Amino acid sequence: MSPKLINTLFLALIFGLPLGQAGWELARGESVQALEVFGPIEEARLRSFEQDLREASFPHQEVTPWYQWLVLRTFGRGNEKTVVGDDEWLFFAENLDYITRPAFGLAGEQAIRETIEDFAAQLEARGVALVVVPAPAKVAVQPENLSRWTRSLADAESPEARALFDSIRDVPIWPTVWARPEGPGLEYLPRDTHWTPECMQASAKGVAARVRQALADRGTSLEREARWRTEEVDFEGRGDLTEMLRLPEGVEVYEPMKLSLQRVVNADSGAPFAPDREAEVLLLGDSFTLVYSDPRLKMGEHAGFAEHLALELGAPVDVIALAGGSARAVRETLARREEGLAGKKVVVWQLSMRDFIGDPSKWTRVELPESTGLAGADTGPIRVRAEVVELTRIPSEFEYEFCLAVHEYRLLEVLEGSPPPGPLWVAHVAIENFEPTAHATYEVGNVHTLSLEDVALHHDLEATSWMDLTESNPRAVIWFPTEIGSGDQ
Repeated sequence: MSPKLINTLFLALIFGLPLGQAGWELARGESVQALEVFGPIEEARLRSFEQDLREASFPHQEVTPWYQWLVLRTFGRGNEKTVVGDDEWLFFAENLDYITRPAFGLAGEQAIRETIEDFAAQLEARGVALVVVPAPAKVAVQPENLSRWTRSLADAESPEARALFDSIRDVPIWPTVWARPEGPGLEYLPRDTHWTPECMQASAKGVAARVRQALADRGTSLEREARWRTEEVDFEGRGDLTEMLRLPEGVEVYEPMKLSLQRVVNADSGAPFAPDREAEVLLLGDSFTLVYSDPRLKMGEHAGFAEHLALELGAPVDVIALAGGSARAVRETLARREEGLAGKKVVVWQLSMRDFIGDPSKWTRVELPESTGLAGADTGPIRVRAEVVELTRIPSEFEYEFCLAVHEYRLLEVLEGSPPPGPLWVAHVAIENFEPTAHATYEVGNVHTLSLEDVALHHDLEATSWMDLTESNPRAVIWFPTEIGSGDQ
């Protein structure tokens, strides 16, 4: 190939792609995204422009999904998030680290053990029992479906994981799928990261027995009762791993998974189960709790772990469940509750064991306040100029559609309103439509002009995925930015 031809092809690629992108946008009746680069040279605006340009890109929207489809159909290969196994099974790529890394990576046995034991001790000091429900990674439970090389494996769970739970003192542990459900069947779904309805229901039954035993050991029982019944519902779901393949819209490579869900409803009124803030049992969890319950996970509703735990207990249940946040965010959310643990007798803490690897800050101690109520005075809107001093980075293995990241700011100047003294904690949208936003690229030292409101006016932190890896005060206001500009003067 001649140098002239190579140069021609190179120039065609360099100039053809942006010109083609502009033509595509104009043909759709849209403005040319690239022209938005002309404007004030502000770091926040340019970061936002960069992210918007990527999301608007024709190759990103139209070409990449078809390339993934071709690779999947031709070579049986997934992408950076999804591993294609045998017999149309899919696995979450990051979970392979869980069974291949030695011990628990950076987190370490000691940090996990101390956090669980400390949380149990804090609850015990408040007269509340703790029952821990670990949910292993799918590949650890059903490795036989990963490849022909693992067909003979019935279990790939880390021996250190079992040893860790055996070493935790005075905390009841329900082993979930380690205590295999009765009868034949699968524990996990072929194209989803979560347990089957049958495995979840069997686990709820076992956890309910542990809850009753924990109360009996204290010489007490649940005083509040609720009558529940089930309604069978047939449901077809694609699964979150299929979603993560990011195939072209409308293209189905796999048949939907056919599920039989047991919706839990009030035996008298027929109303579906809803969390009860005054319940004596509080369930903390993540997507294992939310699947079959939260319609945002696209696997049905009113038929999840909380519902079936309430059914087995014959009692109402309170719930704090955050996708991707069972290790730390749920404890922080509990610490932020104005009423704290009032009226609670038992906390059931459902944990995903994939949180045992990766960022050890997931296992940072969270202090449950003795007093209730949020610190700080006025939570009305404010406008400030502030500098980022500590960041929350969303881990690469986060696989959900939306997530807030809480960053800590140092107040430089009050422009409007009356912010409380000290640092400001601001919740930015860091993941949207499964993609990192421009806010996820902030760095320590960035200065922003922020118009802020209490996050409660925009997002419910007991129902919205969020992460806070800063040393925030659990009783401080978390702010949400309604406008972000450069803080340069």
